[in-house]
Amino acid sequence: MNWFLPVFLACFLCVSAYVWARMASAFGLACRGAILLAQPFLLLPAGFVLVHMYGGRWPESLACAVEHAAGCWPALILWMLFFLLPLDLWNLLVRASGCFCKPMTRLRLPPATLAVIALCGTVVFFTIAVNGARRVTVNRVRIITERLGYDAPPLRIVLLSDLHIGRTSIPSTVRRVRDLVKEAKPDLLLCAGDFCDTAGGDAGRQAELFREIHPAFGKLAVLGNHEAYAGVEASIKILNGAGFRVLRDETVPIRDDWAVTGADDPAAGLLGELGERADAWLLPKNRGRRYVILLKHRPEVSEKARSSADLQLSGHTHGGQIFPFGWLVRRLYPFEEGRLLPFDGGLGLYISRGAGTWGPPLRLAAPPEITVITIEPKSFPEADKVAIEFGPGGRP
Repeated sequence: MNWFLPVFLACFLCVSAYVWARMASAFGLACRGAILLAQPFLLLPAGFVLVHMYGGRWPESLACAVEHAAGCWPALILWMLFFLLPLDLWNLLVRASGCFCKPMTRLRLPPATLAVIALCGTVVFFTIAVNGARRVTVNRVRIITERLGYDAPPLRIVLLSDLHIGRTSIPSTVRRVRDLVKEAKPDLLLCAGDFCDTAGGDAGRQAELFREIHPAFGKLAVLGNHEAYAGVEASIKILNGAGFRVLRDETVPIRDDWAVTGADDPAAGLLGELGERADAWLLPKNRGRRYVILLKHRPEVSEKARSSADLQLSGHTHGGQIFPFGWLVRRLYPFEEGRLLPFDGGLGLYISRGAGTWGPPLRLAAPPEITVITIEPKSFPEADKVAIEFGPGGRP
């Protein structure tokens, strides 16, 4: 993955240059106007880098403002490209068809009209995405398994992932997530990483909103890559302040029926630093009598997990967060998010789209979610019911 960031930055610079050139040309800007238009194209990406490197030393209000503006900028550029490129291709097609059908040239869009369409479309996308980031939904999954005894009580889990508490988190959204978790009345609250994005500022106060949630079997979390970027120790302190026990490459039993294995993200990992798969170290050699839940930030499925775990809960992808990034995310992580995926060997995988946002506080075609997962034993087969209710021979 070392190639990803430089390739992404190179592509973003090319796209930015294209959008800048098209807008300057469309509105007939002279040299001075074109230079003025170039300022946000240069300053906002620079601000994004600077706030991540030195934002901890700035006044909190300034760091928040810069990170919000700089974070939204790539989304705006991407959506401008989404509209400009097809319109430019349309004009090229019309021009080419004019060689053998002159009336077709009347369908050519003037440059100013093309730019206005792109700007209006981007504003519409931005408005929808701002509202979309605040509309956290509840996704419900029911798992009926033969791995539990008939008399095992069901377990209600709330899965929380990618809340990204920090400078760009929206306090009202964090409170809504807290309220939805409380309303679900979980037996067990699990966090699949990236609970916090930065360790300073208001992050600790927002995290403390979750202290008032007291599931019967506790609150467990694993570290994601952003906890590593914010600082592992500081992030663990924030998670502890929210009432979570952080599993660092360890397994804890939940009564006699379940066990939760928590694996560090490689960016923060204990075993990850050794270049080892935590799954291979942590999971049992084969399935015992306990139903094993693997809590792991990135949705990467190992052969050991397929054979030794019953359910893997992950996050990290955000479902792409902003259309059309979902297409790119699917290339990197091919498993579909938001539904239970069965694997040969007995493993089920669920990938959460996450409850928060990273970078821009925007969500388009990837609604934020918390997930309520109910695990319950398979009901008595009818033959067993008869045997139990009436005894041998069918007599009471």
